[in-house]
Amino acid sequence: MFNFDPTANTPGPCVPFCDGCKTLDAINYIAWANREDGSCKFAGCTESVRLNYNPSATDPDGSCTPWFFGCNDPAAANYKNVYNRDDGSCTFGGCMDPADASYSPIATFDDATCAASRRRSLQSTALCRDPSASNYNPTATSHDQNACQYLVVGCTDSTARNYLAAAEQDSGACEYAVYGCTVSEGTLNFDSNADTLHGCVYVSNGCIDSTATNYNSEANADDGTCRFDVFGCTNPGALNYDTLATVLAEGSCSFLVVGCTDNTAHNFADDATSACVGCCTYLIPGCMSPVASNYDTRANYDDGSCIVYSPPPSPPPPALPPLPPLPPSRPPPSPLPAPSPPPPPPPLPPPPPLPLIGDVESDEVEEPYLTVVTLVASGAVEDYTPSVRSSIIASFASAASVSSNAVRLTVGAASVRIEVAISSTSRAAAEAVQMTLAPSLASAASATAFLPAGLTVVATPVVQVSAAASPTSTDASSDMTPLIAAAAGAVFVGVMLYMFLKSWRRSSGALNSGRFTFVGWKSPRTSKDISGAPNGVATTSTAAGVVV
Repeated sequence: MFNFDPTANTPGPCVPFCDGCKTLDAINYIAWANREDGSCKFAGCTESVRLNYNPSATDPDGSCTPWFFGCNDPAAANYKNVYNRDDGSCTFGGCMDPADASYSPIATFDDATCAASRRRSLQSTALCRDPSASNYNPTATSHDQNACQYLVVGCTDSTARNYLAAAEQDSGACEYAVYGCTVSEGTLNFDSNADTLHGCVYVSNGCIDSTATNYNSEANADDGTCRFDVFGCTNPGALNYDTLATVLAEGSCSFLVVGCTDNTAHNFADDATSACVGCCTYLIPGCMSPVASNYDTRANYDDGSCIVYSPPPSPPPPALPPLPPLPPSRPPPSPLPAPSPPPPPPPLPPPPPLPLIGDVESDEVEEPYLTVVTLVASGAVEDYTPSVRSSIIASFASAASVSSNAVRLTVGAASVRIEVAISSTSRAAAEAVQMTLAPSLASAASATAFLPAGLTVVATPVVQVSAAASPTSTDASSDMTPLIAAAAGAVFVGVMLYMFLKSWRRSSGALNSGRFTFVGWKSPRTSKDISGAPNGVATTSTAAGVVV
């Protein structure tokens, strides 16, 4: 076979050899030939005596330069340069008497140059004495070569192969082409009477059976290479592999597919041919977001019920320590100088900024939303290499018209449980993505077609919309912990100082002009200040805060 592959291990289409001429300028060139057989033929003038003889030509085509017969000796009296083939008609004037001193052995007519003739020519007028001239005068006693006139003789029929345009007199020897196939070998219509190549039908080997798979409509001679399809399973890895099959019959191959055969299971594989042991998993709906207040650690299917605060509420401050008992009554002590006030606590850090999704001008910050697609595919988690995962992300990003950075992919064991989360700036946008993906994920078959080639979805995907946790809010909550601890410590110090000053005031009245100032914190659930002070800070005696 032309395309035999010694490294192949799976039968594929074979191409038989097609012998023929592969040289483009050959007259029997075969375009579909894939093996040269040395049969190339070239047309041209094959007569070596012709002026346009072609030594490369193998077959005559009637193109040889025609012969124009006449005198082509420039020394002859009747020479014409239109003749290319001497026919022995050249004439030469001279003395034809061998006994005369002026005798010329090549003379073909007497031009009155013999001694006796010269005496007569003195008494006569010179005329043409050449019998081949059209104005020959047999009575002339002397010869004038310049007076002779010679007609060009040749074929005057313009349709003839040897037509001579300069001919003044027809020779009666016109030759006419006989058209036909002059190639005797490798043709179907050789004509032995033809002398001019025309209309050869060259042998083209191939399969001429129109029912064969390798039927060649251009072939005209059957070479016994016809092949016919044998339908069956051509996959060696199949349970029913057919070594005689040449064409794969759709759906004919059966494979060993181990999977969950329980159609109530979350990872039911409708293409499984052998049940696995203990591999079936079942849906447990619930909230799967760890940052949600109703997070369910048992859930393996997110039902969209998550409740996420933005940011989550801060924990209550620690309880204050009990106040120390009042000292017993005693006489008022002598006035003491006013104690130095305690150093102010370090300034509170500014509150963390709330996450902004899109352009939000109102006081409320819109939460991001996720369109979550959950589907179960065949295979193992190890099959989902980084390139396969990138292809899945690209498919969803393209369908949802979002950046690949907005798509999060999670692959876990089910058969293979795949979760794709696409970030949107609002619930409306997330629902729009959900509607866009719905047709492509309406069934296991459509989802298989949607995913990159080679991935098979075994159950109808689930597409849900849920609020996403704000990573900034979560971080803000954790960042508030040291702040709350510092505030609680400052409150404790303030209370102790207050008790001391109160006791001292009883004895000296030193707090008559004292004043407390409290620093408050902006509510993490609104962008409004508590008291109109700089963002996040309020100076009011009613806010729970730190004594300064």
